[in-house]
This record gives sequence, structure tokens and C-alpha cells, in this order.
Amino acid sequence: MGRNEDRTTMIHGHATPQGLFFPHAGVRISEDSATLISPEMIDRVLWPYIERSVEPFGGGFVHYCGKHDYLFQKLCSSRLVKAIDLGNPEKYDARWVLERCAESSTVLYSRIPAIDGEGWFEYTERVGFLVKETGARCVLRPTVYPETMKECQVILDLWHDITG
Repeated sequence: MGRNEDRTTMIHGHATPQGLFFPHAGVRISEDSATLISPEMIDRVLWPYIERSVEPFGGGFVHYCGKHDYLFQKLCSSRLVKAIDLGNPEKYDARWVLERCAESSTVLYSRIPAIDGEGWFEYTERVGFLVKETGARCVLRPTVYPETMKECQVILDLWHDITG
């Protein structure tokens, strides 16, 4: 921790070259191995250590690869988990993930995969309406991109029209 850094904040730079400030999540943890154990083992063995490691930092940002519905729901239900980054979002139903995040006010910092053949306009509409309908708080890294600056402005305007 730097001299002027507050232990309950961080700038997370994964997948964003400029970084993103998290004012209530002072640490990032990765829990890839947790996807390999049962819900009972998560509760009994792993969970106390997650809470103990995140609590001194006021909250945490959690990343994991793989799929584990129970782990995702457990993370969302924790007052200490402020954001989740899915390493394999294609393994989840996007609506289900966004609904769980909205219910708990957990930020989804992740990708939402495109559907085969989906262009950037259709992708933005679909994901924008999902976010609006669920009320989820998100920092999304799209998987379909416009090619020109003019198209970038169109996608930004479209996003704000849908979610605004």
C-alpha cells in the first residue's frame, strides 16, 4: 500500500489500460480453484478465509474462471464482495447473472458474450435492454466492437438511450 493510498480503495486495471477506481473494494482476489469444490466445502472451508482476507480492506473485487452457480450466488450475497469478474461468462446465462447482481447491488465487471452472428448494434441493444430490465450495476467489456469513431458514437448514444 502506497503512502497516500487508502486501504479500502483500489484502482483495478485488468482489461482496462486506464484502470477503474473502486472506492469500496480495497483488494482483488482470485478464486479459480473454488469452482472445483462443493457448496458445502465452500461454506465450511473456503468462505471464512475469503471473508477474513477481504474484511481489512473494506470489501473486495473477486475474479474467478469456470462455472459455479453456488459460488456466484454466495459472492453476491456477501456484504464484503463489491464486484465480480467472471473469467468464463459464456458458461452463464447473462440474465441470471445480471439478476443476481441487481438483487445484491454487486457490480458485474465482466464480459457478456455475443450471440453467434450478432453485430455490435444488435449486441448493444440486447445487452442494454438486459441491464435496464434487471437494474444491474455493470462495467462491461463488450465482445463485439464498432470499427469507426462514428460507429463508436452511435453505440454510445444507443447505450444511453436504452439504459438512460
